[in-house]
Parts: sequence; structure tokens; C-alpha cells
Amino acid sequence: MAALSALSVSEDEIQDALDKAIAECPEFTELGERLAALNERKAIFAARIAEAAARIDAATHVLTSARLTQIELQRCIAEDA
Repeated sequence: MAALSALSVSEDEIQDALDKAIAECPEFTELGERLAALNERKAIFAARIAEAAARIDAATHVLTSARLTQIELQRCIAEDA
């Protein structure tokens, strides 16, 4: 996640740059609206990626715990044999 954070730009910086571009050239208004919609979609996508990463982390923990339990059970069986 840190790698993705390094590539991100704050919403305030984007809005400031957009406001400046629109003030300097009103033709950018439509482009600014499209960019705002794209940024909204990007935020939703980023949240979905973060959620998926959390689910993968949880599943990895379950799998690792199950495997460690299996190894311990096999060790106990081998000791009893």
C-alpha cells in the first residue's frame, strides 16, 4: 500500500490545479467535469482494491494457521507411532 500512496496526489492538489486551469481557459470546464467524475470512480476503485487486499490478507492468515495446525497434528501422530 505504501507504494501506491507514493504515487497518489491529494484531492486538494487536483482541485486547485483544475480550478486554475479552468480560470485560465474556460474551455477546460467540460474536461474538468470529466476529470471529477473519473476521480470519483478512481476513489471507489481504490477502496475496492483495499478491501480485496484486506480479504486476501485474512484468507492468507486462515490458510497459514490451518497449515501450521496440520503440521503440528502430523508431528503429534508421528510421535505416537
